[in-house]
Amino acid sequence: MAKINVVLVVLNNRYFDRAMGSLNFEVVNLSAIVIEGTNANFLNVEGKQVPIISFAMIRNLAKSERNSVWLISGRINGIGDLYKMKKFLISNGVAEGNIINFELLITPEWVANLRYIEKHGADFFATGINAETELDLKAIPCKGVNLAGANQDLRQGYLTAKHVFEHVKPGTIKFVLIGLEPYSFRYDNAKSFSVCSRNLQYMLALDLPPKTFHDRLLRVIVSDDVKNIFATTAE
Repeated sequence: MAKINVVLVVLNNRYFDRAMGSLNFEVVNLSAIVIEGTNANFLNVEGKQVPIISFAMIRNLAKSERNSVWLISGRINGIGDLYKMKKFLISNGVAEGNIINFELLITPEWVANLRYIEKHGADFFATGINAETELDLKAIPCKGVNLAGANQDLRQGYLTAKHVFEHVKPGTIKFVLIGLEPYSFRYDNAKSFSVCSRNLQYMLALDLPPKTFHDRLLRVIVSDDVKNIFATTAE
């Protein structure tokens, strides 16, 4: 199978190593790296000299890499930076369909909680948006597990609950708490570029099929180091 040509755009060089470690170079051919704050002109990757390009040169790079997938990773002020960079790339000639959010929003605590309830069960669990920070499990006098998550939409919450009920002893879950906001019934994080990569966590943890092209591509190009996060079983 031919490798996928990729341009990696890193907004904050503090996140560069993490972005590189998240790539599966068995399927990815890194064509160029766009980053600031480095004096190097090339980086040796898999025995290949990959050019390091400044943001000022993106328009020229877009012409030579028009068929490449452009991955945006890292942020400076927040996840909204990812959408701003997408718009910047489009304005400089990169096709919108070639731009992918590669900021992998994975919560290891959520994964550990899921593996815990699979193995040990619980009296209840929680899903939904914002409940991951606002719910105090200790205030409820029975054993519970928090499976809510930042940007979790109703589809992801439902599929999480379905997975739990398929993996625990029937009849042992007494109730489920669902965190809701006024916008929850129309919110679909696949439609928000800044957080759409969040779905990778649910695909890998719950063994779900991809929902979008973005999902399909992420599942292929992420490294084993990323996938191994989901293979860990909590004790």
